[in-house]
Amino acid sequence: MLVDNPTWAAGAGLEGGLMLAFGLWLVPRTLIPHARILLRPEPDAGLAGRVELLTQTRADAVDSAGRGGGRGERGPGPACRAAVQRGG
Repeated sequence: MLVDNPTWAAGAGLEGGLMLAFGLWLVPRTLIPHARILLRPEPDAGLAGRVELLTQTRADAVDSAGRGGGRGERGPGPACRAAVQRGG
């Protein structure tokens, strides 16, 4: 577009500069987060299966420990029994 008047030319230059500055401010706040979302790798299905397996085996171990199977059923040791017999 041809501008004959220097005042209009200065106004058009100012308007263009403001639009450019706004664009430079806006791009990092919009495009970068969207690009991160779009380029994020898909979750690994094998890893999810492994986590599920470990969660289940941990739950089974906690359940079996709660039922009394394992090392916790041996009773107090000799030092504890001696202290109880002494009365303190």
